[in-house]
Amino acid sequence: MNRKSIYWIGLGSGLIIGAMLVQLLSLGAEEPAMDLPAIEEAAARHGYRLVRDDESAWIVEEKIVRSFYIPKGMSDEAVADWLAASGLIDSREDFLAELALRPEPSILPGYYEFAEPVGLAELVEQLTTRSSEG
Repeated sequence: MNRKSIYWIGLGSGLIIGAMLVQLLSLGAEEPAMDLPAIEEAAARHGYRLVRDDESAWIVEEKIVRSFYIPKGMSDEAVADWLAASGLIDSREDFLAELALRPEPSILPGYYEFAEPVGLAELVEQLTTRSSEG
């Protein structure tokens, strides 16, 4: 082997070994964990909003469509809490009062989609009269 070959072999192996050492040293470094408010703030900065696991939202013709699944056995109070937290209703108590006015005040399990804004009476009507898509 001539001197030029040995130089290139040494340079190449040095670069490879150096890159491998940098990778090994960076394995132990952990990225700082972000808490939920920091993630929400970062999403808002870029024009996004976080969506819970049990809901989805998308925009159709300038309306936000929310979809969710109500499992069998979920209480009316739990549904009211979830609807209030998701922003579909303003007041949990108003929803439960409207629900109590129905002859069959039971919320049916199933998959639902609502385009915002939706009226309280319409929301309760759909949740108590449609059949589940099980």
